[in-house]
Amino acid sequence: YLSKLLRPRSSADQQRGTVADNGVLTFLRYNAFLVLYPLGILGEIGIVLAALPYIRAHKLFQFSVALSAPLSNALATILERGGVETAPNSLSRLVLFDFEYFCYCGLASYVYFGPAMYLHMLRQRRKHYRAVR
Repeated sequence: YLSKLLRPRSSADQQRGTVADNGVLTFLRYNAFLVLYPLGILGEIGIVLAALPYIRAHKLFQFSVALSAPLSNALATILERGGVETAPNSLSRLVLFDFEYFCYCGLASYVYFGPAMYLHMLRQRRKHYRAVR
């Protein structure tokens, strides 16, 4: 949240048409993210990883529907024909949404979006410093 403190001043200056203070606030705005952004990502990943055992144990936000016996048997037959063995009564419920897997997908998204956003901010920083020269 420290990064949120650095933006309002320069944004207000831009709207008024005045030049932002090229002092400490501008320096922090375009350089503090170099440390704060990776720390923020690591903090978010750590929180999700710490919460996953609780989510798994309590089946938090897991939405499923019960399948009737004929539908369950038909699904088992289709899977067996495809070479997938199923345990008896293992198909009695169909999971529609599982928050645990949603969290795993969110964690996996950091692989692409984390560096993409960081590189975007580096480009914005470079753009600002080129304009200042």
